[in-house]
Amino acid sequence: MFSQKFFDSELLQQSLELAESLDRFHFFMNENHLDRAKTEIEKLAQTHVRPFIYKNMYWLEVKRGSSEGQVNAARKLVECEPSLENQYLLAQALFTSENDREALSVYHQILDQLAEPTWLMFSIYKNIGSIYMKAKDFEAAEESFNKAHTINSDDLNLLVSYGYLYLHAGRLNEAKDRFAAILEKDKDFSEAYIGLGILHATVGEFELACANLSHVLDKTPSHKLALYLHYTWSDKHLSSEASIDFINNFLKEFPRDQEALTLKVGYYIKQQNFRKAYETLPILKKNYTGSSRYIAQLEGYLRDAI
Repeated sequence: MFSQKFFDSELLQQSLELAESLDRFHFFMNENHLDRAKTEIEKLAQTHVRPFIYKNMYWLEVKRGSSEGQVNAARKLVECEPSLENQYLLAQALFTSENDREALSVYHQILDQLAEPTWLMFSIYKNIGSIYMKAKDFEAAEESFNKAHTINSDDLNLLVSYGYLYLHAGRLNEAKDRFAAILEKDKDFSEAYIGLGILHATVGEFELACANLSHVLDKTPSHKLALYLHYTWSDKHLSSEASIDFINNFLKEFPRDQEALTLKVGYYIKQQNFRKAYETLPILKKNYTGSSRYIAQLEGYLRDAI
């Protein structure tokens, strides 16, 4: 009786410690203290080999933007619990990290286990199509997209994928028709406007390209791809002055985003407003994760230019 009570009390203590550690992990996640959250979950993984530990680790790495971390966490998750859902998370992590060959292998392993069309099968065929499109195997890509289309013909993101397929294959009229058809269904669908923007830029119509991106940024100031493309095309072919308002609007929502801050500093340098660039540099320096040598050289250049 005594040994059983001792065992129960020890088990209870371990459960309480696990719960407290998980509470700390979720607190750090919610407060965006991602390094501290990583330390907490890695300590847990050393003493508790449980699926939910690795699943939390996976979603932490998604939030951190670490594709390598996602793959490592997903591998451990599948080793611990090889469910279809967990295999899919591994395939997605491999897909995100551009480990296309292994992603294809895992996707096909999952398909072999699926008997009926499901959202999972739809997503897998869509991603397989994207992998083939990147490899310029346009016939195989279209075949995979068609399989996804038979499961769900209304998914607008799949229709965007068709548009990019035709765009990369040089079937520009079909791409334009596909993007236009999406906007007939949803006149504010951002990805269709971006697709049209890329299409117009491909044929040198940069004013039309930037007009499509402006529509996206007017509705969604935080759309980073639209912001980057708008600035790049405006700077090279039109006037970068058109982009500074969009950059500032983005920074209102994400004031520490290093890519947007880098664009802002670059804009001021091109305008030869070196003082403004220098005034923006400290916050970029604080949030820059790249080469410290680059920041030091930029700081010296601007100090000399003022």
